[in-house]
Amino acid sequence: MKKNNARAKREALKQQQKQKWEKMEETRKQQEEEKAEMEKQKAQEEKKQAELQQWQTSDPKTRKSLVKAVGVKSAFQVGSDLYLTAFGKGNTAVLEKKIAADGTITTLPKPEAAAFSAQLQIHTKGQHFNSVSSAREANAIQILNGRIQIPKEVCLSNPLYQKEKEQKTACKCDLLGLKGTLEQRYFGTTFDDDIHIRLIYNILDIEKILAEYTTNAVFALDNVSGNAHDFLGFLTTRNSYDTFIEPEKHPEQFGNKLDLIQKVRRQGDDFLAFVDNKRIGYFGKAFFYQNGKKEFEKSDEEIYHLLTLIGSLRQWVTHSEEKGTGITRTWLYKLEDILLPEYQETMDINYNDIVTELTNNFTKTNAPNLNFLAELLDIPVKTMAESYFRFVITKEYKNLGFCIKTLREILLERRELSDIKENHAVYDSIRSKLYKMMDFVLVHAYESEKGKKAAEQLASSLRAALTEEGKETIYLHEAERLWKMYGDKLLKIKDFKGSQVDAYSYKNKPIDVQLPPILKPAEEVTCFTKLMYVLTMFLDGKEINDLLTTLINKFDNIRSFLETMEQLELQTAFVEDYAFFSQSQRLCAEITQLKSFARMGKPVSDAKEVMMIDAVQILGTNKTEEELQAMAKRFFKDENGNLLKKGQHGMRNFIASNVISNTRFHYLIRYGKPDKLHKLAQNEAVVKFVLHRIAKNQKKQGQLGKNQIDRYYETCGGKRTSAATEEKIDFLCDILTHMNYDQFQDVKQSDQKATPQERRDKEKYKAIISLYLTVLYLLVKNLVNINARYVIGFHCLERDAQLYSQKFEQTIHLNKRYTVLTEAILDYEMDEKKRKKDVRTVYEKAAAAKNRHLQSVKWNCKTRENLEKADGTAIRFFRNTVAHLGVVRDVDQYIDSIRAVDSYFGLYHYLVQKTLEAEVKSPNAATKTYFEKLNTYRTYCKDFLHVLCLPFAYCIPRYKNLSVEQLFDRNEATAEAKDEWQTVKAADTELVPV
Repeated sequence: MKKNNARAKREALKQQQKQKWEKMEETRKQQEEEKAEMEKQKAQEEKKQAELQQWQTSDPKTRKSLVKAVGVKSAFQVGSDLYLTAFGKGNTAVLEKKIAADGTITTLPKPEAAAFSAQLQIHTKGQHFNSVSSAREANAIQILNGRIQIPKEVCLSNPLYQKEKEQKTACKCDLLGLKGTLEQRYFGTTFDDDIHIRLIYNILDIEKILAEYTTNAVFALDNVSGNAHDFLGFLTTRNSYDTFIEPEKHPEQFGNKLDLIQKVRRQGDDFLAFVDNKRIGYFGKAFFYQNGKKEFEKSDEEIYHLLTLIGSLRQWVTHSEEKGTGITRTWLYKLEDILLPEYQETMDINYNDIVTELTNNFTKTNAPNLNFLAELLDIPVKTMAESYFRFVITKEYKNLGFCIKTLREILLERRELSDIKENHAVYDSIRSKLYKMMDFVLVHAYESEKGKKAAEQLASSLRAALTEEGKETIYLHEAERLWKMYGDKLLKIKDFKGSQVDAYSYKNKPIDVQLPPILKPAEEVTCFTKLMYVLTMFLDGKEINDLLTTLINKFDNIRSFLETMEQLELQTAFVEDYAFFSQSQRLCAEITQLKSFARMGKPVSDAKEVMMIDAVQILGTNKTEEELQAMAKRFFKDENGNLLKKGQHGMRNFIASNVISNTRFHYLIRYGKPDKLHKLAQNEAVVKFVLHRIAKNQKKQGQLGKNQIDRYYETCGGKRTSAATEEKIDFLCDILTHMNYDQFQDVKQSDQKATPQERRDKEKYKAIISLYLTVLYLLVKNLVNINARYVIGFHCLERDAQLYSQKFEQTIHLNKRYTVLTEAILDYEMDEKKRKKDVRTVYEKAAAAKNRHLQSVKWNCKTRENLEKADGTAIRFFRNTVAHLGVVRDVDQYIDSIRAVDSYFGLYHYLVQKTLEAEVKSPNAATKTYFEKLNTYRTYCKDFLHVLCLPFAYCIPRYKNLSVEQLFDRNEATAEAKDEWQTVKAADTELVPV
């Protein structure tokens, strides 16, 4: 019995000891976990501190807003309350916090977890924050007297004007004083919040981007066809084709007015000349369709509809409400109700043609990639077909929140894959195909449940990164993770050579799959989207991308605003005229689909002789028009009219491959005349300037290895590898300014028959042509872009004149004077005698201005001084030159008289002012003085530009952005101009973008 008791005691002691050790072990583990957590928090704190220090020392232009980095998407004011939103999926804004006027912070219930991590702290004036680390303090969003206080470096996207003493009334006015007028126009009432006006600003942005690209499209059509009458500007969708082509039979449509009937008849003659012009072949699918391998011109009626739609869109966006045209302010938003059925039918046909073509030809054109990827990923090709269609056509992967291309570029830098970029002999013909397959594999990595979480984490991490360097680090880590998972597959893609294209082609591996109707047919798409497709037919690739990307962004923003307004129980109903925007979600999806297949059209073969003539002219020739036409025919047929035999196409193929196939050539043809462009390229000052810009941008981008100037110098025959950049530019400039078609006559076309030296010469000539077209392209493109800023400026002027007319209940007639709106806002008396009797002080005059911009005494006085010198005729010619891209059309006319070229801005305005000198026959005294300065200094006159921009002076930020070189384009402004501007104190803290 005693033994049993002793054993029990020992067991009990042993159990107690075990429990004691277990408790100690548990305590130790808990302490270690706490220590690890503290170290983790400390490491995170140090990392955040390091990121903040890096942020503080990084370039302000590239670093991210601290507010965005901590997850705050936007801030809205509703009455005296402030709402903060966090980032949701895509562009969704999730309501996160409500800050009342008394400083009370309420966390709002949300449908999904949001990435909001800001430190919200309340304090009043004179108080300091509680003791927090500098990292947290820098991340803190401070709430002062119920108002959000954020770091000075951060600017919330808010168009409303705010003063410290007017915090509670901030939602009642904006910089132009048009908040209430705009809200009445779109919603039928006014609001004590800033959400509605911010939504409206997105609508106005849509109209601004359309102003730019419809103007460019109309100019390109007129320029390519050689039409000098701008007949597109007078076409209207109010007339049917029968009415237009035979106006005499429909006199009632023109009020039985003989002059109108004759005017339409002249337009009809211009139209018939247009459709008979072979140069319209440059616009490819816009005016031609393909049946088998043959191309046919569309019917005159269909071409008329397309031209009229573009002309009407340009008329609407330029003048909004023009008497006699049938184009009302809401025309674009009521196309379904306004357009005649024949116009809608034409848009349906064109839209459905491209949708059907993409769907029907998809498996044939993509068979090599599709078959190979199905085998690589071990997925049945039928199963993968839809996924690959969405990848190639609709490109839905671009909404992941990060860049697949960036990940692929990082992976290509790995030693195992570097050969793809470096081995030109093997990969030049196949590289784009490999890139597409690699991108698909990376997209596939994010399609599983685990992959979706990884994608969300990556997007969140990138959003929180404060600097570009931080983003690069995140991408590097993600690329390393992807390599571990899919490196073997990427290596197999690397081994996919040109010979395998045929092995995996549709011919050898046919794909029998019926794709679902992924792309919506025209019958399920709005007329607005179909009209945008028509517009893209007349734009180049980058213009299409910019236009559609902007539209997607703006419609998505409107959708997001409407959702937020619904959550806050605010009015979301538009007035009937603008109910169009209530379907912004649908429009965003439609334009996204359109962006997937809208492409710059290829010229048709019917224009091949015309293109050859243009190519020879742009390179430079002394041949007459008749000689050029005869030469172009000999490119294709012999003297007996027979087609050339194989081996006789050498020079034709060389020009076709190196000039006509170059997309920059097509851009130049749209915006210039070949012979005038060649004359432009003979100007040494211009060519040197563009070459310097190429060298500067290359250096600025920090590219490793040889830059463009180095490569062109060596390929074009430069011998001194140690030559300075200036010497290389002089060498290249001499080649380009002496460019002539005849120098290529002896190029050996067949590489098999050519000697090594002849092959080197051929590469040299190819490089010379490439650089030549690049220089011309950069010059013309920058002049077009500068002109676009003024197109938008005048669009805004027309728009704001209507809004102020509505606000003041009086009509402001811009057709009298383009400065009339500035005068009305300024309360400027046009009668000189009455003006001299005005005894008000400068402060009283400023106080009487009708918007905040001109209530600045400084700018009120400056504007009045400039109005004293204004020349209405010169300003009108300036507007017309902008509207019809006169500078671009006649770029060669005054180029030789310029003293030097320091910037694209300076070049553009010198050409504008020289054009005005020729056009304005009776200038006033001030304008005469400006013309004298122009000719004395042979550079643009800044004072003259300030006067020409007076139509925009009712909105001083826009006026400054358009008339001051240092503000027009801060990236392109010369160093001297930037230094000069540093001495000038800006009058406004907010610059309204044009």
